[in-house]
Amino acid sequence: MTNIKSYFSAQPTRKKLFVLFIAAFIVRSSVFFFYIQHKERYKQADSTDYHNCAYLMRYFHGLQRPDNKEIIFWRTPGYPAFLLPFYYLHENQDPDFSLFTPAQKAALWAQIILCSFVPLIIFFLALLLSASYAIAWLTAWISVIHIGFVLSATYLLTDGLASLFFYLFLLLYYRSWRVWGESKPIKKAGLILSGAALSLGAYTWMRPMGIFVAVFSALLLIISNDKVTIKLKKMMLFLIVFFASVSPWYIRNYHYTGKVFFCPMSGGILQAFCAPKIIRRIHDVPLEQATRALYAQVIQQAESEEGILKAMGSDVQVSKHLICVDFALPWLLKHPFYAFYDWMVQVFKTLFDLYSSQLVAFVTNSHTFDPIEEFLTVKISSCLYATPIPVWMRIISWTEFFFLLLLWVGLCGGLWLFVFREFYLAYCSKKKVSPATYTWIKTMPMIGAVTFMTGGFGYARLRLPVEPLMIILALMFWFYVLGKKQKNGEKLV
Repeated sequence: MTNIKSYFSAQPTRKKLFVLFIAAFIVRSSVFFFYIQHKERYKQADSTDYHNCAYLMRYFHGLQRPDNKEIIFWRTPGYPAFLLPFYYLHENQDPDFSLFTPAQKAALWAQIILCSFVPLIIFFLALLLSASYAIAWLTAWISVIHIGFVLSATYLLTDGLASLFFYLFLLLYYRSWRVWGESKPIKKAGLILSGAALSLGAYTWMRPMGIFVAVFSALLLIISNDKVTIKLKKMMLFLIVFFASVSPWYIRNYHYTGKVFFCPMSGGILQAFCAPKIIRRIHDVPLEQATRALYAQVIQQAESEEGILKAMGSDVQVSKHLICVDFALPWLLKHPFYAFYDWMVQVFKTLFDLYSSQLVAFVTNSHTFDPIEEFLTVKISSCLYATPIPVWMRIISWTEFFFLLLLWVGLCGGLWLFVFREFYLAYCSKKKVSPATYTWIKTMPMIGAVTFMTGGFGYARLRLPVEPLMIILALMFWFYVLGKKQKNGEKLV
């Protein structure tokens, strides 16, 4: 017990960090080697799209279909570009997904190696935010075996690799901060903040939601402890570096369509998952019927615009996902209460869903597609008792369920303890709030912003970018409750 306590209170060394990396690699590679690689379990709902994009880049040198010359706008090139070198090693002009198994497995082994660095980044992120070696080590080791981190590294999806860049963004972004109570200026803050912007840019090339995160992160700098002029300079620097890093894709899309956008996927989400639910309520029709009817209008409009452009001799491309916005958004604006309610139901599902539901999907052979609608209670019950699954899956599901309970008790308890109670006491006694409170103030908005964007269709892996922040905050509460706080009430150890 003494050795364990001394380990978790010790500073990081190269040896300890190397052991952390090796442990993460062993866990991820074992899961992939013994289970995920078989029967193409790494093929998820969006995997075919990424494969097709990598295939087009390999044999046609761009994201354009060779049959109808349609330009692909609904996927960004970051993850296909990662797959591309491995596709060059495998010669096969047949686009069938299964024929590229050797290339896909090689790419996933490289992805597993890269994702094994995630616990190291999370360690330094937790240390930065909590000022506690114990919390940093515990958070890092949780990320080694956490089912969400492990599974994401083994899928032919963007989540695992993109999250690596997102955690690097969080580390650099919060490192550039000077919170209230800190008087020393951050050395090389501009350089660190630029690194954060570039890391978020790399993330955005894989997952377009980074655009929203960038704008939100710049605005969040307002609550940092800097002069107003310094805040504005930091905000401008961050946004300039970020948008410069993703500008080539804006230029490319404008070149083909004459419209400024990075990725129109949000239009498809509104059309497929949001507006049809409102139509179902208003017209009392099945959800599938509402979805098909709305999509038929989109296709009709797209064909009409394409016909007009062709008659004019124009080579301007039409993006169906941009047209989706034109048909879906009016429904949301006309019925904002329904839209907000449906959106928050999905956000709630993202926050409380179990990553273990993906294990159930393997058993039910439903992992290669997303249903048009699913319910949180059904998913959780399937993991815990309703769906027959192997014993080891059931153990993992129950373990994650109890972990999620502890996580949310920690988050709710910490919100009261470090935010509401702390500010109340500070107001009554005129004392400064503790550094722990500042950590909560600057990280809670990031958790809320990232998860709020998942209101189109929520599930566990969409909260993966902020999962480390949630774990860190919850551990701060539990360490306080278990008496791991110094007598001065300011620093957790």
